[in-house]
Amino acid sequence: MNKFLYVFLFFISILFFPKFLFSEEVFSITDIEFKPKEFLIGEEVVCRVDLQVKEGVELFVPEKFAQDKWIDINSIKIDRKGQFYKVYINFTSFKMGNLFLPVVDLGGISLKNIALYIQPSFNYENSKIEEPKGQLYLPRTVTYSLILILFLAAVPVLIFSLSGKLSNIRVKFIEFFTRKRPFKIFTKECLYLKDNLDILESKVFYTKLIKAFRTYLTVSTKDDFFSVTTGEMEVLLLRHFDRESVKDILSIVKHSDEIRFSFKNENLRREEKDILKIMEVCSNFEKNIGTDNLNELNENLFEEKI
Repeated sequence: MNKFLYVFLFFISILFFPKFLFSEEVFSITDIEFKPKEFLIGEEVVCRVDLQVKEGVELFVPEKFAQDKWIDINSIKIDRKGQFYKVYINFTSFKMGNLFLPVVDLGGISLKNIALYIQPSFNYENSKIEEPKGQLYLPRTVTYSLILILFLAAVPVLIFSLSGKLSNIRVKFIEFFTRKRPFKIFTKECLYLKDNLDILESKVFYTKLIKAFRTYLTVSTKDDFFSVTTGEMEVLLLRHFDRESVKDILSIVKHSDEIRFSFKNENLRREEKDILKIMEVCSNFEKNIGTDNLNELNENLFEEKI
């Protein structure tokens, strides 16, 4: 009889006291509270977990917090009174619905399976789909749109009708603003020769002077002054210069030929006189062609306006 009584008591102890006999749990959660109690996506929340731990168990804040894609744990704080702890978990969530906090390792124990409900920031129950609104326009949008359409339609017509005339005007403008470039180059070369009269041989001096002069005339007049001889040059010069200027130019060119083929040196005063005369003649010529080109350009512009 006593044997049956012992067996009965043994089974009763197994059924009603399993936790005390075989439990390996070192803590128990006594309370969980969220502040605020109801919270939305993206709202900062503090979860307080009250714990009772076994003697000898120490809890501490981890150096790194467990993270997940849908939640950011901002901070963890622990308050202790004997074997009772209060753990404060500050977090921000980015997902709605019934979820669980990530596992929080506090050293002696790990908090897990802490459930929470995150509400959506938009109230679906009280919302309804509105009818689409009509097209909204800024003030005077229609007026500006019509002006733009008319302008875009008129530009091709205007360009097509003026294409030939505009092309001619463009060419004249380019010629007008670039015509002085050959004269600038010629002037620069002449100044170099003038500054170096005392070190240049007469042959070198006259060769460079006549070459620069022929180059300037060829570019400015579009006549080929390089292919003609000194005797043939007179015909071309008379097209662009008066007879007195042509006489002075031919005198310098012929004297240049004599120096270059006789291999004798000229005095510096004659060289300086020749180069100053050449520069004077070309300067007067440049003024005349500039006035002619400007008058021609103004006439073309006047005709376009008419």
